Amino acid sequence: AILREYGLRLGIDTDSELVGDAVAWQQAAKTLRNWPDDDFTYDSAFSTLVSDLLGYTKNAMEHDLKKADVIAESDKILDRIKDLPSDKDLDPVRKVLQQRLKLLDISEKLLEARVANGQLTFDDQMYYAAKLATEVDKVGEIERAKYKVVMLDEYQDTSQDRKSTRLNS
Repeated sequence: AILREYGLRLGIDTDSELVGDAVAWQQAAKTLRNWPDDDFTYDSAFSTLVSDLLGYTKNAMEHDLKKADVIAESDKILDRIKDLPSDKDLDPVRKVLQQRLKLLDISEKLLEARVANGQLTFDDQMYYAAKLATEVDKVGEIERAKYKVVMLDEYQDTSQDRKSTRLNS
């Protein structure tokens, strides 16, 4: 309801279509196929790349990760291990961090395309609702005034964005 009522404040169509996993996978695959960087390479199968993109995008939203923070932390680790010799434990760490860095811009483009096309996943909706409740003036205040009590079932299964929507708004 928050996204439907206030989504335009973030430039999100309030009539956005809720899409499932299959459509989300197709969106990610299309974004990757149309990625304009000819130098982009990834050391996994295309289906793994799509899954990695979707996984990173979901986790970044759920934990409200900022691109600059991911770059800074990844670079910090890569810098600490750059002079260490190659081995079976360290090489996968390097690979994952380097590949994650490659996915950052693509993930942003994927989210932009979802918003532009009015096709959001459930996770997208939760992310943008949390953003509205915590970052847009008056939204949290208006919503708190509507309800005296909010019951939350299955709290242990509640993601960070859902917690912030409920606790900070």
